[in-house]
Amino acid sequence: MVATAGGVPASGCIPVTGRVPAHSQTAPNDRVAADDGIDSSGDGVALDHRGARVVLTSEARVGSVALHGNGGQLGLRPIRLSHPYLPCPSRCRCMASLGVNIDHIANVRQARRSVEPDPVTYALLAELGGADGITVHLREDRRHIQDRDLELLRQTVRTRLNLEMAATAEMVAIALRIRPDMVTLVPERREEVTTEGGLDVAAQVAELGASVARLQGEGIGVSLFVDPVDAQLDACCASGARWVELHTGSYAEASWQQQSAQLARLSAGCAIARQLGLRVNAGHGLTYSNVEPVAAIEGMEELNIGHTIVARALAVGLQAAVREMRALIQNPRRDPLFGSQVP
Repeated sequence: MVATAGGVPASGCIPVTGRVPAHSQTAPNDRVAADDGIDSSGDGVALDHRGARVVLTSEARVGSVALHGNGGQLGLRPIRLSHPYLPCPSRCRCMASLGVNIDHIANVRQARRSVEPDPVTYALLAELGGADGITVHLREDRRHIQDRDLELLRQTVRTRLNLEMAATAEMVAIALRIRPDMVTLVPERREEVTTEGGLDVAAQVAELGASVARLQGEGIGVSLFVDPVDAQLDACCASGARWVELHTGSYAEASWQQQSAQLARLSAGCAIARQLGLRVNAGHGLTYSNVEPVAAIEGMEELNIGHTIVARALAVGLQAAVREMRALIQNPRRDPLFGSQVP
């Protein structure tokens, strides 16, 4: 199946030409759920696949992308545009993508200063599980992710690599050398357990703007991690950044009585950011029980989630791990191991 494009549509979408792979290196939300905004010509065939209703003809248009196929026998997946900075068709309903943060895998390793678990290996497993991108935070104190991890991840990640970091000269130099697909600038304090709030962009527009310009000038997309506050979003726009990541901590930590108000705050922040021409991600504290309302916010492009996925993996994988260890203990091999004779 090949995606091609005609002229630039009225929505301003940039046409693309290229093959649509099953897994491609794409930016958040370059994936089209097509039961809104389908233009079709001729006697199209409607197919439903994983929630995406796609009309196929000899040339059916989904947003600005045209599909060429043979009848209705194609094994379709949600379509992803191939360039990380192309906007989604404005008339299409977009599905949020998932960036998996693997910092907590490194936390387990660093607790023993050991070699396992290796976050590079687990990044591959996350991709095999369907992650749209891998997120890591290289902190100044190197408390979990190490420079070695980042270098290997850049070589092995086949989706997108998002580097969270402080806006320091050291980190900017590392990002320019490693060249992740995206940099997310976050606040950082050595005494915090995890990132505790959004950047105060309004208080440092000039300084952050210089880092943004340097990174984006080298083709690295930049997102600013901020609270959904009007003044901060205005400052993000002034900084020249193309993306924001809305801090969802207040929503995640709110009581059930207050959660709807915090969700409305996030939704309003997303709408304002989009009006300013910014693309919108979100993350922090999202779990299996609270993620769906945030994912459903119109215009939300990617959710970066880590701790709850690692916690769930321990739960659903622990039984198998215990069974495997118990089997080794109960049925040990009787052949020589490491050159010693086993009686």
